[in-house]
Amino acid sequence: MCQVCGQRERDYKTSGKRRPIWGLPRGWHCSVIGTCLSLGDLRGLARMLSLKSKSVFPADYQIHEFFTQQASEPNKTAKMLNRLLNRRYATAVRKSRPLKTTEELERVWTEALEAGDIPSSCWVLLSHPCVSYDLLERACAKVHMISHIVGASNRADIRKIQSLEEEQVRSPKNLLRQRRRNIERLQKKNQEIQKLQQQAGELRSRSELIDRKAEDAIQCSAPDTLLLETEWGHLREKVAASAGVIAELKLSNKRYAELVDALHKENESLELASLRVETTECVDGPFDLEGCHILYVGARPQIAHRSRSLVEVWNGALNHHDDGLERSISELARAVATTDIVVIPTDCISHDAVNTVKRLCRQSAKPYKPIRSSGIASFVSGLKGTLDPVSQPMSAQ
Repeated sequence: MCQVCGQRERDYKTSGKRRPIWGLPRGWHCSVIGTCLSLGDLRGLARMLSLKSKSVFPADYQIHEFFTQQASEPNKTAKMLNRLLNRRYATAVRKSRPLKTTEELERVWTEALEAGDIPSSCWVLLSHPCVSYDLLERACAKVHMISHIVGASNRADIRKIQSLEEEQVRSPKNLLRQRRRNIERLQKKNQEIQKLQQQAGELRSRSELIDRKAEDAIQCSAPDTLLLETEWGHLREKVAASAGVIAELKLSNKRYAELVDALHKENESLELASLRVETTECVDGPFDLEGCHILYVGARPQIAHRSRSLVEVWNGALNHHDDGLERSISELARAVATTDIVVIPTDCISHDAVNTVKRLCRQSAKPYKPIRSSGIASFVSGLKGTLDPVSQPMSAQ
């Protein structure tokens, strides 16, 4: 190594910190800025510095030239470039801190070249404090030649694009010819399909004719058997239909029988009550309510008034709630709290009132008695069982 080169190597390794962009030898800034920073980065810095370009030359060329000139001195522009490079490649710079020898740096540089990660590794190598001047020269030469190769490749790509554009002009004619050929082939295929469909139709006709002849032969040989099987099938269908009708009739008869029993009981209770009221006998037996307070929820006011008269004759008291017509549902809580039993006609009460009564009766441990209808007979029949345990379940309205 000559004395000039040795002195240059020693001068280049004097600093123990990472080298800023203005610390690079003159002539290298063009490659560094062109390789490590994109045109978008440079345009952003130019907007921050309020640069104005001339209309004679391309704007990107003028921006690149300005930053290349300013990068060689420690001025404001060079410091902005240096901060941008360190921020952009912060991860690569952090990973290169353990590297202390030229051999390690050269190995990392070679791997980056093979992987195609040139921008980050280029800035890491140029700014590293332990890099040799010889390695930097070889790296800058490599980057310089890669830029020429990329330019030649771009020119080849431009020629290829022009060729593709010419091919695109010719493509409609080729597509038209190809479309005509495809239409002709499709027409031939359709003709073949029609022939095959015609042949398949003929085969189906022959097969159906053979099947009809076979069925006629079977019917001629055993007509009585076929007739018996048909009649037997009709009889089975009639029996199945009749069984369903019979089951529905049995269910209806059962419901009607239960309704008749309930009406008989209600009539007996109504007759007994009428007899006692007319003869003004002493209140005793099952009609002595013994001062029981009854809450009647639902039903029409006329029915409630008649029911109240009967209850008073039978040594009881009746309070009526009209299910929200004139009295609020919220009053049910106070009414349930001051009563002994709640009577509910299931045919004249709302779902909301039913749910409220059931909830309040469960909370206050009060029994409630659902009756079949809001008629006097149902009310009297229900009162016959007021002294017995009252069943809590109630059918839906």
